[in-house]
Amino acid sequence: MLKQKQFIATVLVCCLLFGVFVVSIYALKASNSLTNMFPVGKPLASFEKFHVIAHDLDEMGDLDEECKAQLGTGIRLADWNDIVQYYETGGSLEEFISGLKMSQRDDMNLPVDNINIDTIVLYDIDEKRVLPYAPGGHRISYNGNPLWVDSGRHFFVSRHDHIKPPGFLEHSNLNDFQLTLGSWYGQGGYALCYGELNSKFKDKPLASFGNFHVIEHDLHELADHDAECKAQLGENVRLADWNDIVAYYDSGGSLEDFIIGLKMSLRDDMKGIFETAKRLRKNVDTEDDLQQTPDLIGNEYRISRDGSLRWQGNRHYFVGRHDHLKPFGFLDHDNLNNYQLTLGSWSGKGGFALSYGKLIDIPISLSKTLKSTIDILSILIVCCLFIAAALTSIHILKIPNWLIGKNSVAISQNIEKKKIEIEELQKLQEKISDEE
Repeated sequence: MLKQKQFIATVLVCCLLFGVFVVSIYALKASNSLTNMFPVGKPLASFEKFHVIAHDLDEMGDLDEECKAQLGTGIRLADWNDIVQYYETGGSLEEFISGLKMSQRDDMNLPVDNINIDTIVLYDIDEKRVLPYAPGGHRISYNGNPLWVDSGRHFFVSRHDHIKPPGFLEHSNLNDFQLTLGSWYGQGGYALCYGELNSKFKDKPLASFGNFHVIEHDLHELADHDAECKAQLGENVRLADWNDIVAYYDSGGSLEDFIIGLKMSLRDDMKGIFETAKRLRKNVDTEDDLQQTPDLIGNEYRISRDGSLRWQGNRHYFVGRHDHLKPFGFLDHDNLNNYQLTLGSWSGKGGFALSYGKLIDIPISLSKTLKSTIDILSILIVCCLFIAAALTSIHILKIPNWLIGKNSVAISQNIEKKKIEIEELQKLQEKISDEE
C-alpha cells in the first residue's frame, strides 16, 4: 500500500511539473518575453521595409535568424523578389540605393574611370553618406535560397550603376544593371533584412528645443505625419503647426535660439545669394554665426498650417530658414521677422518633420523599464513555480504524515525498535519463568 501511494504521488508531481512547464512556455511565447528581454539593435540604414545590418556569419550561417535577433521577430532576410516587387510597383532604385546607403563596389572604379561619361546616366547619390564598402555587397536570398545551388556561394545585391564589370557572374539585374544579383564566398559584411520595424525601437529626436522636436521619416505627402510623430516620440506629441512657431515668436521667443536649438541648416539655394550679398554690401544682415552652427540637420522641416498638411495638390508645408533673404521665385505662404523663418511648400518623399509636444522622458523610460521588468519577473515566476513544484515533490516523498504515511526509513526504524522491545519482553518473560 505504501509503495502504491508513493507511485501515485510521484505521478501527480510529474504531471504538475509538466503542466507548469507547458503553461509557462505558452505565456512566454504569447508575450514575447524571452525576445523582448534583450535590447534590439538599430539598423545601419533603412528604406521602407528594407534594413541593413552588419554581421559576422559565413556562408552557412543563418542570416534569417540574425535579422530576427538584431531587429525583432517580425524581420527576416530580404529576398531578391522583394526588391523586384518594389521596383515593379513603381519604386525608385535611386531612392532605394540612397536610402540604404549602398556604396559603389571597388571593382567599379576602373570601369567608371575608363568609360565615356556622356554614354551613361549618372544619379545624384551623395557618396559621403554611404556605408563603407564591404565585399559581397548586401547579402540576401533568391527564391528563398541564401546560397547558389551547391556552390557555397551566397547571394547578394550589389549596386552597379548600369555598368557590369568584366567577368562578374550575375543571376539577375534590374534597370539595365542598376542593381545586380550576384553570388560569392566570404564571412561577415552586410545583410539586407525585410519587414516592419517595431515602433518602440525608434530613435530619440534628432534635435529638441522647448516643445519642438525634429524627427526623420520616409513618408510621402499623403501619409500621416501626425501618427509618425506619435509613433516615434509618444502619444503626447503631434506634428508641429506654423501657428505653434508663430505663438512662440509672438510670446517673445528668439528665432536665433529656435534655429540653433533645432539645428536648422541654411538652404543650398541661399549660399550663392549670401556670397553675392556680401560682395555687394558689407553690412548685409546675414547671421554668419548661425551659418557656422555645428551638427546641422536640415532646413525643410515638414509642418502643418492651420492643421492642414498640404497646400494644393501634393505640396506639403515646411518651415525653412532664410536668414532674412528670400530666394527669387520662392513661393512663401508666410514668414517671421522679415524672412528669418519662412513657411513654404513643395513635393517630395522623406526628409525631416518638426514635432510638437512635451516629451515625458521619465514615463517613457519607465514604460520601457517596466516592460523589461515584467519580462524578467515572468521568468522569475516560472523559476519559482519550478522550485515550488520540486519542493512539493520532496515534501510529498519525505514528510511521513502527509498523503503516503511514514516513509521507508521511519518504518525500518520502527521495525527495529519493535524487535528490540519484543526481544526485551522475551528476555523479561524468560527471567520471570526462571525465577518461578
